[in-house]
Parts: sequence; C-alpha cells; structure tokens
Amino acid sequence: QYKHNYIIFPDAPDGTKTYDSATGSVVTHASAAEAFEGLAINGDFRNGTSGWAGFAGAISLVNQKATWDGSQTGNIGITKGLTGLVANTSYTIEFDLTVTAGAITYTQVGGAADGTDISTTKRVKLELTTVNSTGTFTIVGNPAFVGTVTNISVIPTTESVITSRQDLVFLES
Repeated sequence: QYKHNYIIFPDAPDGTKTYDSATGSVVTHASAAEAFEGLAINGDFRNGTSGWAGFAGAISLVNQKATWDGSQTGNIGITKGLTGLVANTSYTIEFDLTVTAGAITYTQVGGAADGTDISTTKRVKLELTTVNSTGTFTIVGNPAFVGTVTNISVIPTTESVITSRQDLVFLES
C-alpha cells in the first residue's frame, strides 16, 4: 500500500503587495494597478484624467493615454499633486512613452527635475531625489512632441511590488 505526500505551496503573488527594503514593511493595496503606480494614483488613466491636470495647456486623453498631437505652441504637459511625498527621498519614476516626433523635455517630482530630452519610444525609468514634500509630479513635452504617456509610477526607490514568491527575511541568501 502506498501513501501520497503532498506539498502545498502558497498562492503566487498577485501584484497587490509592496515591500519596502528600508523599513521591512509589506503593504497590501486594493489592486495591482494601485501597487504599481505608487503615489501616481490613476497613473494608467483608468479613471480618465481624474487627479491629473494640464501643465501650460490641456490634457488630451486617447485610449487611456495622455496624448500630445504636436499642435501645442510651447512646452505643455501633465501634472499631479502627490499625497505622501517625502522630502530628501529618492523616488523611482517610470512611464510608458511613445514618440512619433519631438521629445519629452523634462520630468519633475518634489522640486527635483530631470531635463534630459527623451525622444525614443520606451519604458522610461528615472530616479530623482525630492527637495520638498509639497511638490507635484510633472511630465512636459516640447512644442514638437507628438506621442503618448501612460502607466505612470512614482514610488520610493526602496519600495518594490512583490510579483514572485519572496523570502522576506532572506533566510535563503
């Protein structure tokens, strides 16, 4: 007579939890979208432009993407006030960018800016250290920019979304 042995594994992570390596805390979010976007709530524009505003111009939203059509007469962009922003803290900023012409001319968070022109289609990833906690997040395109931005994320660099099983006490290191 044979007996069966079973090993039961926990469910795979669903992307709704974040881990902060600085504090060791694990936070559960209502959805994977909220976990991935961090402070940039509605970073995928699933709720339209709710929480977002035009910067030196109006936002055009097409298929859940902030869209620049090249008709702007100056630098314009999108901006959002961030709740929970901490001064003198390093943040990872990511967004999906498509470029047909022109460039994103700068990205800013909490008073810190990256003024590097980005003129290629890609997943953009930047790290900026805030200088204040009362700032906003802004992405600005130049007058010739034709393209889109979506799936925006602003999270502390010490924080990451748990997408695979993790040994959070590092016993397997």
